[in-house]
Amino acid sequence: MKTQAIIKRAAINAQKNTTQLDGTSAKQLRELWGEVLRDIYIVLMQSTEPDGQLRADRLARIKATVENMLNQHGQAQLNLLSTSLLNSAQLGAAPFAAYIANQDIPERTVQIVKAFIANDGLQLSDRIWGSVEDAKAVFNKRITTAIVTGQSASEAALQMLIAGNPVSDELKNKANAQKVQSVYADIKSEFFDTEYQNMKRVFTTEINRAHGVAFEASVAMHPDTVGTKFMLSPNHPKTDICDMHAKVNRFGLGAGVYPIGKNPWPAHPGTISYTQVVFSDEVTQSDKLTKTDRITWLKKLPAAAQASVLGKNKALALRLGYLKENEINTLWRILKDRYAQRGYDLDAFN
Repeated sequence: MKTQAIIKRAAINAQKNTTQLDGTSAKQLRELWGEVLRDIYIVLMQSTEPDGQLRADRLARIKATVENMLNQHGQAQLNLLSTSLLNSAQLGAAPFAAYIANQDIPERTVQIVKAFIANDGLQLSDRIWGSVEDAKAVFNKRITTAIVTGQSASEAALQMLIAGNPVSDELKNKANAQKVQSVYADIKSEFFDTEYQNMKRVFTTEINRAHGVAFEASVAMHPDTVGTKFMLSPNHPKTDICDMHAKVNRFGLGAGVYPIGKNPWPAHPGTISYTQVVFSDEVTQSDKLTKTDRITWLKKLPAAAQASVLGKNKALALRLGYLKENEINTLWRILKDRYAQRGYDLDAFN
């Protein structure tokens, strides 16, 4: 009992440290985005006319230079995440370090996380380089629009002046909006509002995954364990699928307790839920007798809570008696086609 208590306390501390690691990594990630944006700004400033308009004859060079910068930025993100994954995996394995012989769990965990293929068919590296390609597309579109539109507006304004006509405020604003400061501000906003935020979610998800995989592997090697418990964070914001995973006693081991290798954590990207070890002697007779399935549990929830867990359409399918236990994680578009083939009435879903 003393050993179990020590391990559980260590696991809680390790989870707190992983949360801090995630925060530190997010700060370092933001700094990487800040660095590449500063480099882009220098390139833009070196490629402007005296009036602040970007030079059309520099467009190809600007794009090539920034593309190379973003490629290096992608590698820097990958390096940062690799380091964070190893640190997180070490934290995940740490509570059991004194009680199991195998000490290569963190290294193997990093390999597992990097090789993991999500439901959308993407691996971790795909997400990193996908973000880089998105950033390139954002930059190239904005810079091309700036040069073409700005040049056209400037030429139109010049022709109006030559003809002795006043330049409209609309035309002036259009020309000014294509100047380097405005262009850079748009790119910076897009990068931080979209690309950085997307990568921050990836970092959070994968850092937590590394912790959980290493923790689960360590649990599996201890002779007195039965599995892990899906734990909701104290900061869990609202009812969602995590509540189902944490509260259903699917295996007769207790609410949210899963045999080793069966825990559905993490349930979604950016999760702040976590897992805790469960020892064999913690499973009670009541746990064994109150085993239930997810459909039974879901049917006891109010309709609004069902929708929060399943989504609106699957929640309605549940109430109509269409949804089966093995369809809870199936995408709705697939379920809809399946229900149509079964001859179910789908009018209620329109």
